[in-house]
Amino acid sequence: MVMAALVAIALGLSYCGVYQSGSRESEKSALSQSTTGIDNNLARLKAQVSDPLSEQSAKDQSRKDAEALQQQKESLEETSTEDELGESAISGAVLDDAGQLVQGATVVAQFVEPAAQQNAAPQARVSGLSRTTDRLGSFEFKDLVEGEYELTASKGEEYFPASLKVRAGMANAELILQRFRTIRVYGTISDDLGIPLDAVRVRTLGTHFNVQSDENGRYDTKTAPMRAGSPPVLEFNREGFVETRRRIEAALDSASEEVQLDVQMEPDSDQPKVVVAGQVQGPLGEPVPGVSVRLKSFKAAQGYSASTDNSGEFNIPLVDAGDGYRLNVLPSEDYEAYQSEVFSLGPQDAFFEIELESAKSSSLSGTVTDLIGRPLSGFNLWLRGIGTSAQSPLSVRTDAAGRFRLEQLRAGEVRLESRSQPMLSASNIVLQPGVHKEVEIPLDWGSDWLMGRVVDNQGEPVSGASIVVRWKEMFSGVLSESRRDLRSDLGGYFTVSNLGAESYSLTVQASGYQTFQGQHQLGGGEELQIELP
Repeated sequence: MVMAALVAIALGLSYCGVYQSGSRESEKSALSQSTTGIDNNLARLKAQVSDPLSEQSAKDQSRKDAEALQQQKESLEETSTEDELGESAISGAVLDDAGQLVQGATVVAQFVEPAAQQNAAPQARVSGLSRTTDRLGSFEFKDLVEGEYELTASKGEEYFPASLKVRAGMANAELILQRFRTIRVYGTISDDLGIPLDAVRVRTLGTHFNVQSDENGRYDTKTAPMRAGSPPVLEFNREGFVETRRRIEAALDSASEEVQLDVQMEPDSDQPKVVVAGQVQGPLGEPVPGVSVRLKSFKAAQGYSASTDNSGEFNIPLVDAGDGYRLNVLPSEDYEAYQSEVFSLGPQDAFFEIELESAKSSSLSGTVTDLIGRPLSGFNLWLRGIGTSAQSPLSVRTDAAGRFRLEQLRAGEVRLESRSQPMLSASNIVLQPGVHKEVEIPLDWGSDWLMGRVVDNQGEPVSGASIVVRWKEMFSGVLSESRRDLRSDLGGYFTVSNLGAESYSLTVQASGYQTFQGQHQLGGGEELQIELP
């Protein structure tokens, strides 16, 4: 109900994290704003209790909510006397996929050790910590070691577990529990002439459960439990016909309980032929001419070969369709040899884009800072390559001065990115073969925050709305970007913390409403209200 939402948003004010370089005055200001928000909501609750037109059940609920707010206020006032304010804490809430707060959910925080730190001293490690959400769906972990943590929320067997990577000091970490659900899928299966097919085996991928079509080609089945946003895939098999798969996109509609899917299967012809073509490039996108390309199937013991032209392109006609193929490229000494994963060919022609690695390695070093130039120490990022033959992800952890250095890297474009919320990244970094590169990487990490509410055109709250907050800017050729994903609560409220930039783009979506897109400038501290028509 709306009163519960007011309680949740008041408590949400206490979640606002303060970056370790923030001042003590800003911490006191955050506590003052939290207490003021609670006082305002207490006044609203007391007004409802005294309203002669309110129902008795509403008054009783308002009294309970007022008691919870009063306890929260006393807790905040006690917190204001302590020396530290959440610098090594993580707080947040657990919601379901309808935007309702979940009480009694178990939340486990596990310290994430970068690959470079796995041999650290035992006292530097933190084992899993557990909390249970209160009646307002909230939780808090205090006195944590600085670094990244993986939060996992679960509750019984009616929800899928939810996980989220966050950094110590972040407030308003939201974990969304998604309910198990199945849907009925039915329809008719026919051949390419429209004749119904019986004895077709229909199976949901990822399960062993299957049904068969009847003499009229009809089938009726149920999908396995699936996550919201992950449509199931049905597989259709019958001897003499090409295996067919269909993704049930309509299942993404949470209101759907059944879907009709009619399928047409193609006959399996005798040993069809396909064309295999492609282009071979170096790590910087340069074409590689005159190299040998070999195609071989270990199942059919059949091999084919070709050479690249001046544009790095090759063409192999009349290749037998089938399984168990590999592509091999044998270049000059300037590049490393290439071998593909095993793949299948047919019934369509195939085109491959192959990127060769340079035989000469590169190195990269730099400084990671916030947007006003302060170094970010102990910050965890991952480096990965961009391209079809990309650099395997490498862990990067900055030192006390925000510095890092990596050796023996493959030439080509690379990207540095976080693997926890908020999603921070730095791209447009190109490594030349045999050359060292120095970069400065400013990231969107700070102590500002943004509060808002999503409502419809009648002013009623929209719960469970998807909110994406984005920012990007170019710094000396390096593109720095950030993305924060969250959902509105039962009262339509949301809060974003640890912001470092001045302006952000917002995209808000909810089922049954038009999408909102806009730009918001921080400053003033006023609540942002977004109306969805």
